[in-house]
Amino acid sequence: MENQELALQIHYFMDEENRHSINAITHNECEKILLSYIQEIARLSQEKNLELISNLSEEGGWKDNLTILCKNPLFIGLAGILLGHFISPAKDSTEKVKDLIEAASKIKESNLTEEETAALIKGEEKLENFASIYYGKLNSDPQVVKVQSILTNIRNKEQILNTAIDKKDFEGHIVTKRTRKYKVLGTNILIISPLLVEVKRLKWRGKYNGKEIPFIMKDHDFLTDVHNRKVSFESGTSINCDIEVEETIKIRARYETIEYRYTVIKVNQWFDGSHAKIDGKEYTYKE
Repeated sequence: MENQELALQIHYFMDEENRHSINAITHNECEKILLSYIQEIARLSQEKNLELISNLSEEGGWKDNLTILCKNPLFIGLAGILLGHFISPAKDSTEKVKDLIEAASKIKESNLTEEETAALIKGEEKLENFASIYYGKLNSDPQVVKVQSILTNIRNKEQILNTAIDKKDFEGHIVTKRTRKYKVLGTNILIISPLLVEVKRLKWRGKYNGKEIPFIMKDHDFLTDVHNRKVSFESGTSINCDIEVEETIKIRARYETIEYRYTVIKVNQWFDGSHAKIDGKEYTYKE
């Protein structure tokens, strides 16, 4: 596949029309975040040939010009979507992920696999953090009042993207977090999907307090029983366990969302329909 060349211009509008300078610390930190953002898009799209070339900045506020060399058409499609999310008023996360999946599926002319979809969603969370830091820097600089991005295909002059965001909307991208951890002892989890082979990016799934959750299993004795096939995971298999809950409260534009991460630190008892292990002793049920 031939190399593709894209031209990306980031235009920082200043508080005075004749101001053609920008705070060096603000600019350098924002440039670093932007480059990391583009590299993350390359990782998500499996673009192996990415090159980023910085060109001379222009006056007119402050304009950064970047040449992007790539080969993968998926990268180009995702770059158009994701940079559009980045340099524009914040969208709801669900809408952003929907845009990504639709764009990627259209480019590939097929539906994404569950694993590819999960990678995009996880990647979107990382990109959201980049945007939060970027706009946190710009929001604290009184001279920057607007940012515009223009992405163009150099060969055919097609404009892929032209978006902008005013200072009043910077805060919509800024996410603050509060995290706390606590333990719940002697609770029950119904196993829905055990992880029989250790794959770090995947998690167990179970039903806890009436809702389906992903969780990490860290009880080595229980994992040994699983690997030795002592647990059969029939319908209704459950564990009585101690868990650690990590609760993260995200605040963006005065709206709160709460995320939970669960880790099983000890399995006290397990039941699989025909076998059980209680206080270290194994039992078999016979009809």
